[in-house]
Formats: sequence, structure tokens, C-alpha cells
Amino acid sequence: MISLKPLLSGLLLLSGYSATVHAGYQGSIPPGSSLLFSVHAGSRADQLVLSERAGKVLWSNQESLFHPQMVEALDDATVLCATQDGAHILNARGESIWRYQLPPNVQNCVVKRLEENRFLVGHEGPGRLLEINRQFDTLHEVVLTDMPNRNHGQFRYLTITPEGSYLVPVNSAKLLREYDRAGKILREITDLPQVTYAQRLESGNTLVSFRGTIREYDPEWESVLWEFSLQKDAGLPVAPVINFVCLPKGHLLMSLYHGNEGPDLIEINRSRKVVHRWSFPDSKNVAHVTLLAPDHPFSTAVQRDAD
Repeated sequence: MISLKPLLSGLLLLSGYSATVHAGYQGSIPPGSSLLFSVHAGSRADQLVLSERAGKVLWSNQESLFHPQMVEALDDATVLCATQDGAHILNARGESIWRYQLPPNVQNCVVKRLEENRFLVGHEGPGRLLEINRQFDTLHEVVLTDMPNRNHGQFRYLTITPEGSYLVPVNSAKLLREYDRAGKILREITDLPQVTYAQRLESGNTLVSFRGTIREYDPEWESVLWEFSLQKDAGLPVAPVINFVCLPKGHLLMSLYHGNEGPDLIEINRSRKVVHRWSFPDSKNVAHVTLLAPDHPFSTAVQRDAD
């Protein structure tokens, strides 16, 4: 177990940590929601940040995590985070209360809670998915077929479809692949530079994000049905679209990975209009973003500790 040193009463508030937002929010994120995202370089180096919808930063871990990637708030008021050297569970005081350590020459960008004591992690380098428990037992292993030999950026933030298959952005080969639970390739889409995320929609279509673009494919992955371009549709600097969150009314919350040349997060509608944008000057290279519902146990615990 690795403990991070809490400040003052234990809440790791970032006094002086700033954000820039546009007044008059017109998006579809419900009131009381909060944004949780990982940062690869900032005023306090690699870290996690929790922000109000309005952009006020509420929380961050005090000490650096090693290149944090996927992040997920759990219903027991903790946060699950993938890091380059494994994975952590942090409490609302920012303390690491559980750590999964990787073997040498392997990196990890994926972590997802599957059940109460079952987590999915992704081993870059060998190209494997492991389902583990808190005791670090391997419960299921998937060897991903035909993976490029690379331990950083080999693949990125996979998701699980309703059918139980894996949508795996093979970042190093510019591919989106769908794998079954045995590691067999079911299909793929080529020529997606810096591809990082995909999600199967209720319609059966697949939405995928890559450099400067979000694109929607039909269920067979044969036709492009819709596309948003940072440059063409919004006049924004081209950057990898790291991931997205589907919001009410068809809106999308998007994370943009760059320095401070443009907004870190934007919300768009289906007409390709940017309806809101967030900039966090103290955060450089915002990575994976997720949305916490109003009164989520983690954000409630953070605010309770602040009072």
C-alpha cells in the first residue's frame, strides 16, 4: 500500500488551481454533476482532478501518480485509476489504499471495475487483458491477436460492448479492433491516427475518437454516418480526442490532449456546434475524462471533507 500525504484536514484542494470557462452554460450536463479527469503534465505533474460543472476545481491528489490514464469513480467513494506502472484505488483524501504493480517492461493504460472484486487491466507490451481481484489473482486472461510489439501506446482506452466483446483502439497501428473474449479479431477499421477510444451506441453504431476527430460508423463498420472535426467544424487546434462521454440530447463531452493551445474539454451537439468549453491552465495534456452524477458518493465525500 502506498499512502499519499494529505494536506491540512485531509482534503487535497488545489488553492490557486485555476480554470477558465465560458459564462452561461448551455450544455446538457445535469446540474450538480462533476468532471473527473487525468492529467499528464501540470502544475503538480501527473495527477487526477475533480471539477464542478462550472469549472471550479474541487480536488486533486497531492503527490504525482505515474502517468495516470483511465479513471473511474466507484460507488464506495473511491477512485480507480490506471497508471503506467499499474493501477491505484484512491480515497477521497487522496490516499492510495490499493495498488496493482506491473511486472518489468510492461505498461498499463486500462482499468475498469467489472464486479465488486473483479477488475479489468491491460498489459501493453505483451498485449494482454487480465481480469484480476484485489488479491491480484488472475481470473481471466485474453491474449490480443496480432498486436504490435510496443509497451507504450500499443493500445489505449478499450471499452466492453453489450455483447461482451472488446473495442480496442490499437494506437500504435492506427486501428480500431473488436476482439472476442478469446482474443480473436472480429473486425477492424484502419487509418485512424492516434486512435484512443470507441464506444458501441444503443443504436448498434460505433463512435470512435482519434486525432482531431470523432466519427460514427454503422453497425457493420462499412459506412461513416457522422463526423466532427476540431479544425473544420470548430476552428480549434488539431489534437488527439482522447475520449468522450455521451450526454443527454445527443451531446458529447470530449477530452482534448494538448498543451494550452486550446480548451482541454469541450461539449458539442449533434449539429457539430461547440456549446461549452473548459480550459484548465494548470493542467497540460488532459487525458481521460469521466462524468460523475449529482450526489455521487466520491464527490459528496470530497465536499464533506472540505466543510
